[in-house]
Amino acid sequence: MKTPAHFYVVRFLLGLAEAGFFPGVIVYLTHWFPGRDRTRALSWFLIATPIAQITSPKLSNALLKIGTDEIINGALVQHPQVLGMAGWQWVYIF
Repeated sequence: MKTPAHFYVVRFLLGLAEAGFFPGVIVYLTHWFPGRDRTRALSWFLIATPIAQITSPKLSNALLKIGTDEIINGALVQHPQVLGMAGWQWVYIF
C-alpha cells in the first residue's frame, strides 16, 4: 500500500472477509462436532477472543516498532525494516 486509497480498499476487503468469519465458524463447529462435544468446542472458540485481546497489544506494539527510530535512555535506537516493510504493514499481515 502506497496511498491512502490503497489503505481504504485493503481495509474494506479485510472487513468484508471478517464479516462472515464468526457465523461461518459457528456453523462449521455445529456440523463438525457431535452434540456432546459441541459446547466444549464453541466455548474454546469463544474464549479465544479475550485471549487475543490480551496478547495482541503486546504483539502489535512490537511490530509497530519495525522501521522506526526511538530514544531509549538518551540513546537513539533504530529498528530496521523487515523485508522492506514498515511495522504497520506487518500488523496487517499478522
